[in-house]
Amino acid sequence: RNDTTTYKQYETELFPDLGNAGTEDPFLYLDKRGNFHAVFHHMYGYDTGEHWWLLAEGGHAFSANGLDWTYSGVAWGDPFDRKRGDIVKYKDGSSFRFTRRERPHLILNDDMDITHLVTANQYGTSTIPTEVGNNGDASFTL
Repeated sequence: RNDTTTYKQYETELFPDLGNAGTEDPFLYLDKRGNFHAVFHHMYGYDTGEHWWLLAEGGHAFSANGLDWTYSGVAWGDPFDRKRGDIVKYKDGSSFRFTRRERPHLILNDDMDITHLVTANQYGTSTIPTEVGNNGDASFTL
């Protein structure tokens, strides 16, 4: 059972260079050496000042103590692809460009090695993310 009275909130922004939206949907895990890692939906790529919600990139960061983090950059997706989205290739040889990939989760084996990346995937236009009815998208897990 977790004792929430022992929690301490820090006000320092972890990755100030990532812009106003920064990151969302973090998935945290410890590697077999006891180091902290985080993967997340990376909200800013190249030239994304206005349409950050169309990004499909994922970011990675690591920390030895869980407090001081190093952002290691884009872990999946292409931040320089101006078409936005991410192409997923299926076993049958077909592929599909999703508008966004977010809410990442990792599956680890018994040796704490990463075996799978699982994300929510959106398709559609996603023209204005804050307006109900104007997203034109749906989401499912791959």
